[in-house]
Amino acid sequence: MGRIDWSRDWFPENRRAFIEGAPQRSLINDIVRDMTRLQESNAEGREVFQQLALKFLIHTVNGKALEGMVNLEQLRSGYEKKLILQPDDLSVTALQAYNLLDGRPIMKKMGVPESQDWEWFAVNPAKRNPDGSSVIERVSDMQDLMLVLELTRMGGKIPSYEDLAAIRNGSKVLIHLEVDGVKADRIVYADPQHMRLVIDRAESEHYGLYQVTDEELYGSRRQKAQLFLPALQAQATAIGVNKPNVARLAEEIIVRDRSFDLIQEGIYDNDRVVYLVEVGKNPDDDFSIHQIRADLRKGPHFSDPVINTVDVPMLEKMMQAADWNQDFTGAGSVQFHNRHPGGNKEMLDVVSQVQADLQYLYAGPNLEGADIAATLALKYLKDSPNEQLVPSTVRAMNQKQVIITFPGKPEFSLESLYHLMNNRFAMGKRFAEGRERETREWYKLDREKTLMGINPPITLVPGEFSVADSLARHASVVELKMPTLLDRTVKGLESGGLMAIHLDRKQFAVPMFIYADPVNKELMVDLAATLAKGNFLEQAMAFKGETMTLDRLINLVGEAPAAKQGHKKWLGGSKNESSDDPDENNLGKSRKK
Repeated sequence: MGRIDWSRDWFPENRRAFIEGAPQRSLINDIVRDMTRLQESNAEGREVFQQLALKFLIHTVNGKALEGMVNLEQLRSGYEKKLILQPDDLSVTALQAYNLLDGRPIMKKMGVPESQDWEWFAVNPAKRNPDGSSVIERVSDMQDLMLVLELTRMGGKIPSYEDLAAIRNGSKVLIHLEVDGVKADRIVYADPQHMRLVIDRAESEHYGLYQVTDEELYGSRRQKAQLFLPALQAQATAIGVNKPNVARLAEEIIVRDRSFDLIQEGIYDNDRVVYLVEVGKNPDDDFSIHQIRADLRKGPHFSDPVINTVDVPMLEKMMQAADWNQDFTGAGSVQFHNRHPGGNKEMLDVVSQVQADLQYLYAGPNLEGADIAATLALKYLKDSPNEQLVPSTVRAMNQKQVIITFPGKPEFSLESLYHLMNNRFAMGKRFAEGRERETREWYKLDREKTLMGINPPITLVPGEFSVADSLARHASVVELKMPTLLDRTVKGLESGGLMAIHLDRKQFAVPMFIYADPVNKELMVDLAATLAKGNFLEQAMAFKGETMTLDRLINLVGEAPAAKQGHKKWLGGSKNESSDDPDENNLGKSRKK
């Protein structure tokens, strides 16, 4: 399409009659046919059709050729809003505006003249002004991106003033790299998300810059990295780092050769954890996991599903369904979602209901509602453009946030860190002789150390305790005959998890939920969790925090009356043991309440 002069009218009143003898006639026929196929294909094809139409046709006399295919006014309003930039308090040039709208950040000197600092700005794709124009915001994560240092780490020479100015303007720049004597050219730009410079492979290939391949350019670094990279990747996989982040290890180490962070999210039951895994460069030029920061956002726990007239489970479902990356809080954003074709009025209605419900929860007479409102706000709104959706919850949500930094040694899985933060014990590993020998020991989170900011915040549990041996003692009663099931249960308990086991199913249709207690060298039954999983919800609330040892539970199983007597033995521990109501006090057959 770029070879055609679209300023010329190729579609007169009789659109089928192209200008006689036009040298581009055959090519235009092909373009029209291909555009029609795109429009009639799938969603991705229609997206490409609309982008091509906007780029080449819609602003020319030939736009009328599209009238039978698409609503031109709707196309303009739906897409041109992406190309509107009206910075109120930030003076930008036409080049900077183009780069901002193309998704790249720019750098500006801010502050009073005598103390100006460079700061990064980018378009926030989640926000719109009332007129549909884009919102420019500071990018706080890029304050520490030092361009000269980053370029030299990648193998580039100290950049010229012109190159620095171009990157600061948001442009893509051709740089000359030299790594261990191998020279190559690449096109790079600043990446605000990962605080780095990124090589644009597609553009570099387009301009024929891959005459020297990455393998040739970074071959020596890759060869050196192979001495430790496979072990580092295996370690990251073993502790639960996801595949995209494991794949990123090689790129960061080989191309940039510097310390970096991996960000990952974990969902456990109704809780959410945001992990920041710090991969650091060591003095001997290898890399290892230095520390892991875990940011825990607990899910709500409530005694009644309806609190302060709010249906809490339904409220959480609405919050799960909302796209909180979009901004629904500012007056301009609300007007945008209400009035503009690109807005999401239906989602705005859901958000308005969420806002009202959170306010009712927080301000109602039942004080439990305030705690649940803060918990939901922390879980779903924290670090989003909607953090101030209900201003009264902001302070409470910040007080509920728990952030703990764990050392890289001993080594814990990401799941173990979550369990440690939930006051359970987890097994950590220490390695010697290049990870060939490992020592496994039990640890607990030391709350006093955590509050005082002492590192490491964990305490070694003295003595030895074997989960496998403890389960083996009860092999005749505990139904873990399959090796894979036994192995999964042992690993789960060693990581601090709450694991389900079945006992005599004639007496117990529901599983018992147990966890490891190496201090007392026991496997403990969590009565509240067991009752809740068996749908004994009222008893579960009454027995919250109550436990009993697995040994005692198994002994009680042995003492239980025969099934023919029709009596279900109470195994609930210390509360209400003498109750005459067998249905009120039992862990037996599952019963809906």
